[in-house]
Amino acid sequence: MVDTADIARPYSCHLLEFSVLPGGARLGNIYVAGDADELRECVDGDWEEGADGYLILWYGALLHLWTVQHGAIVAGLDLHPYLRTGDARCDLAVARVLDGSDDEERRETVQEVLMAYAEAERPTASGLPVVARMFDLFDRIDADPADSDALAELDRILDLVEGGDPPASYDGVSVEGLHIDWDAVPVPALHEPVLREGRVSVRWGDASLRHRASHLHHSTPTSEGTDFEHGFTEGGG
Repeated sequence: MVDTADIARPYSCHLLEFSVLPGGARLGNIYVAGDADELRECVDGDWEEGADGYLILWYGALLHLWTVQHGAIVAGLDLHPYLRTGDARCDLAVARVLDGSDDEERRETVQEVLMAYAEAERPTASGLPVVARMFDLFDRIDADPADSDALAELDRILDLVEGGDPPASYDGVSVEGLHIDWDAVPVPALHEPVLREGRVSVRWGDASLRHRASHLHHSTPTSEGTDFEHGFTEGGG
């Protein structure tokens, strides 16, 4: 006899996806919950020291909230704008790193700085105070290319970082990690029946929502369902 508790059903739920495709850091982690508080508890419990700054800031990991109604993905929300560091200037630095609005040379310089923290076996996010200051200096140099003080400070920062011992703080600011500001996230209400335990069968309700960088895009057919366990599913490969 089939244990009905093991049967995946088309419940409503939230999926938080943290994934990287493709590449050496290939990842497809899915957090599955029936309400916002439960999702927060699940994610924060796994991210005690914050989200992986290396994957987010350097690899460009997808961080997305998917809304599932009656087993169908009907909406998606990018969660990158809701990442917080504990410092307003560093929050702006996160947004600027992710939007890639600076020219290629400056983007590469910032990425080299962030990589230096990873190579020094420090949390990548701990380099954000330095990056925030670099952005300030970039803007000053744009306003006045002859700003010798800004040019000199930028050179000093890069010398510090390239020396293999990047500073743990800058301008008196330190960052321990990246965390989602859950109070600011507009989590949609779910329609009954809502997943409380067991398994859920998920399919794409609208093919236009499919995100090419999403693990779900590659693992979940449009019409057929993919099963997820309530809680946390680790994927990759």
